[in-house]
Amino acid sequence: MKSLTKQAKDITKNIDASESTKYKYEASLKKFAKWCSKNFKIKRFDRIYSNMVYQYLYERAEHVQQKTLDIDRHAMSVLTSRYKSKLYTVKIDYIKSKSETNEKCRLYTKDQIDLIKLHQNIKNALATEIAFICGLRAHELITIRRIEEQPIDSRPWSKHKYLGRENYIQYSVVGKGGLIREVRLPPALAEQLEKFRRPTAIKVTDRKIFYMSQYDIGYGNNWSSSFSGASIRALGWSRGAHGTRHSYAQKRMSELQNKGLTYNESLSAISSELGHLRSEITEVYLR
Repeated sequence: MKSLTKQAKDITKNIDASESTKYKYEASLKKFAKWCSKNFKIKRFDRIYSNMVYQYLYERAEHVQQKTLDIDRHAMSVLTSRYKSKLYTVKIDYIKSKSETNEKCRLYTKDQIDLIKLHQNIKNALATEIAFICGLRAHELITIRRIEEQPIDSRPWSKHKYLGRENYIQYSVVGKGGLIREVRLPPALAEQLEKFRRPTAIKVTDRKIFYMSQYDIGYGNNWSSSFSGASIRALGWSRGAHGTRHSYAQKRMSELQNKGLTYNESLSAISSELGHLRSEITEVYLR
């Protein structure tokens, strides 16, 4: 008999979703599998009832943010769809997270980033500096290329994009949904990055998704784990590697408004720089 964690993999393998979504659902169901094994000694998902699903989700609601809880809820819907004759329902009711999040607390200062880097190896430390300077997601570190090698997509980018950073070196990254956008590095940081350039790009995997990597630096889940561990060692706490994007957004808002832009003009520019097509998403980073 397959273990619950292997059953979780089988359940998510053939659903109609992106590889990234499949990975998230599989990870969520594996957590649920461990919880079921611990609390009910259950070894098969078809022995699980809907009251167990809701008990698990309400327990999760005490500790995780709404975004994570929603992923768990959707993963449970995949599970109940598979075993609906036992679980009675396919759709799982909305559950509100009780873990309130102050998004502003995700911010890291430059001094804190410098301390974190001291607790990382050279490749992860360089990735941390780049993520902080450019506001990159973990997986985007894999995809950084010279802009002439990876031209940016045609979008209604803000005309104020990178105002004040005209002398920075242009690169590009592949963001969510495959959107290719421009990022800029200070010349000294670009020089450091080029020391880690591979002769040819190689295929790498992060969270079961394949990417082409031109630079041999930290990236993805491994870098995120390195960042969180280094943050705890250096500062005694961690706000997660995604906090570097919050830092970027808030620093750029200050820079752009000091250049004379209005709040909305600044917000539009930062949205272009972070790869958000809707400015209201970027506002979350500015709380």
